[in-house]
Amino acid sequence: FSIKSSLIVRSYSGVSGETDAEHITSGGKDVIPGTSIKGALRARAEKIINTLGKDGFETAKELFGWAPDGKSDEKNKDDKGKDEEKLKSRFIVEDAYIENAIKETQYRVKIDRFTGGAIQTGLFDSTPVWSIGESTQVTINTKINGCEDWEAGLTLLLLKDLWTGDLPLGGEKSIGRGVLEGISAKMSFNGKDYQIKSSKGNNLDIDGDKPELEKMLQAFVGKCRCEEARV
Repeated sequence: FSIKSSLIVRSYSGVSGETDAEHITSGGKDVIPGTSIKGALRARAEKIINTLGKDGFETAKELFGWAPDGKSDEKNKDDKGKDEEKLKSRFIVEDAYIENAIKETQYRVKIDRFTGGAIQTGLFDSTPVWSIGESTQVTINTKINGCEDWEAGLTLLLLKDLWTGDLPLGGEKSIGRGVLEGISAKMSFNGKDYQIKSSKGNNLDIDGDKPELEKMLQAFVGKCRCEEARV
């Protein structure tokens, strides 16, 4: 992906005189933590599943894992009222390093929601990473252990939302940060390889078995609507 304008996953130094928030680094390199990416993908997956009429929280647990929060509530119990066991995540997301970006500090003011004016002493700053053009890129690597057809279909929809900029990453989304633009994608599933590339006019070049990709999407739709059909 390329970065449309800027992106920030906040890191706080807590040192007086330094930037209030700065984009996180690892080993001296700008990075998007895999946990941040996975959190955004899980939230969007639940939203997509809910839209199709199934319980997104329960269905996503099968793929993204789940652990009780230690509280005695209904979400921590199964149909028989027993405490549920932990589910290990099968959706693996690596840390994504950002290439050829620059960091610049931006000064902003907090807005009073009632008056619409600036709050006195509300000045703050942040240092996101900024795109310098097509050379600023980030590669996201994911893997699903024991991936089923419907999970591959869901992953295609998540890729679509990232590709089109509908699913931003990081913080300060309200001012347009974290929006990505797809460049290319590679996918391997059931012994077959697929490649997607952006082309002129916002079109896509797809190298691979397109009917198989459609079957993955239909398997996901069927997963979300099977219970409704039985009712």
